[in-house]
Amino acid sequence: MAQDFELAKSPRGRWAVYCKGSQTYEYEGKGKRFCQRMVEELNRTDTTKKASEIKSVNLDKIDNAAARECVSAILSMSVFDDNLLKYTWTSGCTTIVHPIMFWANNITIQLEGDEVMRTIYDRAVTEVVNANPTLFDYGYVDNYDGSCPMSVTFKYTEELKKRLKES
Repeated sequence: MAQDFELAKSPRGRWAVYCKGSQTYEYEGKGKRFCQRMVEELNRTDTTKKASEIKSVNLDKIDNAAARECVSAILSMSVFDDNLLKYTWTSGCTTIVHPIMFWANNITIQLEGDEVMRTIYDRAVTEVVNANPTLFDYGYVDNYDGSCPMSVTFKYTEELKKRLKES
């Protein structure tokens, strides 16, 4: 499902993102440059990758099969793979935050970008959750306030929690 969005002028004559499938205009009046960036990013999020094509993480180094499947599902979205943070950072004085953090109930990934990318990340989160109902109950983009990188969190299903503990 590639190229579902295109830059167009709305019936009012303002720059917008035209959604071919729904015949609607989004981001009307945000400006041509903003709308063009949205078109490029939204079209890119439709393309999923195979595990062998993921470039930001070497999946072979993840020993836990459930964890590997979880990371592969998330990074199969080009927008997450392309924008995964490439460094660790310190939160507060001593907490080191890695680009991918596994927790008891969820996984959080740190991403490059700012509030403009939020819409793109929101759409990608929805696609990942819908495509992987046995892995994730839901996902969300954390509010970006400029003090730390953007992040996305995916809540594990009970089934995935069990598998992560067993491996």
